[in-house]
Amino acid sequence: MIAKNLVTTPRASRIYFKPKIHKPNNPDRPIVSACSYPTELISSYLDRIMVPLVKSLPSYIKDTNHALEVFRDFNFSGENKLIFTVDITSLYTVIPNNEALQGLRFFFNQRTIKEISSETLLRLAELVLTLNCFSFADNHYKQVTSVTMGTKMGPSYANLFVGYMANRFFNQFNGTKPELYGRYIDNCIGATSSSREELDHFITCVNSFHPALKYTWEISETSIAFLDIKVSINGNGLSTSVHYKPTDSHSYLLHSYSHPSHVKTLCRSLNFVDVVVYVVMTPIFPTKQRKCANFFKKRGYPDSVVNTAQHRAQEE
Repeated sequence: MIAKNLVTTPRASRIYFKPKIHKPNNPDRPIVSACSYPTELISSYLDRIMVPLVKSLPSYIKDTNHALEVFRDFNFSGENKLIFTVDITSLYTVIPNNEALQGLRFFFNQRTIKEISSETLLRLAELVLTLNCFSFADNHYKQVTSVTMGTKMGPSYANLFVGYMANRFFNQFNGTKPELYGRYIDNCIGATSSSREELDHFITCVNSFHPALKYTWEISETSIAFLDIKVSINGNGLSTSVHYKPTDSHSYLLHSYSHPSHVKTLCRSLNFVDVVVYVVMTPIFPTKQRKCANFFKKRGYPDSVVNTAQHRAQEE
């Protein structure tokens, strides 16, 4: 994020820094609250228009459940089997707005119903992007590039920019393309039957395609983590299980806490349902179930309560 110092400003939100505890050196994630901000309603209106466009992107992955469906429908076409992830470094703070607005124009022009003209929507987007002021350490700043992590349209705006760049890249790339390429905002996952050299060439070209977008990546012949899913190569397809980040302490509600019983029941049920959805009908299913059960037993839940939650989750 690039910002310039202001002497005064009519209204400035405070900027907060949320540490990314799961990443090396715990880098900060800058978040500016847009609640009650002058452009709040404009941003919300634009987001309602952008969301359907985001969902139409070829690589779009909505959430974990959608990702599970994508993985279960995939099959390798050849003998080579590789899976990989690529993540964009600090996406929200490096988006060049001029090119991002070109991307918005591209997608706005694809709408079948253009009740509001593309030019009007672009002007509204410019207001959200250029009228963001915030305060930090008693100084006032105006953001002059990228998008605020905190404004309503932020995720959709970032999604469409990366989708626009991906569309341009795949139209120009002449090498071997992955058979599977999905993306949750800035987290991408792919699978291919190409050789390791061909995959390395693909990722190198992706990483050098745009100077503002830099990637970290991982390639595996066995398994890889994507969101909260562990994706593994299984025969000619992919299998899934639950992925816990190293920072996950599994600090669920203690059984002794004076919370309503339905709150603790919901906490148990959702975790067991996750295990069922991610790994059911695989050899590791019993092991994952026992591991999840032990998390709650360590928090003081009786065996009978944990066993009931397990049975209910399998019935859903």
